[in-house]
Amino acid sequence: MPRRPTLSRAAVRALVALLSTVILAGAAAACSSDGEPEAAPAACELMTRADVKAVYGVDTEGVEVPEDPPDPKSSRCAYDTGAAGQIRLLVQTLPDVDTAEAQFEDFRRQFVEFEEVEGVGDEAVWAPPTSQLMVRSGNTYFVLTSPVDTSKETAEEMAARVLSALHDTV
Repeated sequence: MPRRPTLSRAAVRALVALLSTVILAGAAAACSSDGEPEAAPAACELMTRADVKAVYGVDTEGVEVPEDPPDPKSSRCAYDTGAAGQIRLLVQTLPDVDTAEAQFEDFRRQFVEFEEVEGVGDEAVWAPPTSQLMVRSGNTYFVLTSPVDTSKETAEEMAARVLSALHDTV
């Protein structure tokens, strides 16, 4: 039987990252009820260096906070863990729950392989090939990208910390 061509994990991860940015940029035109964009919580405050150490058991060698997020309603943070790779968090706040649900559904369609995750936020999906967990809570959603081969349970543990911090900021 002929073998189907497949993409490497790095190619899949790059494709998902690109699609994430495109989808988030597409949401940039959304505004709060008063016409002003709602600022997203700072991603590095939702997922701290101490959280990364506690959940993943690795020290971080640095932090990257992109200076120009795709729009004011999003924030990003990435921790470099050396050989293990990066742990990244992208947070998007939308003006209302309906818009967030629609964006979440659009993003879900981009995953070739995913599993629904129960008990994390209002809805969540796990993409094993890219070690990404996407979670929606109210009008905010986030994408947690973990090193390849991270277990879903480890990602869920980090998501619980992010959700707790997110609810503390509201």
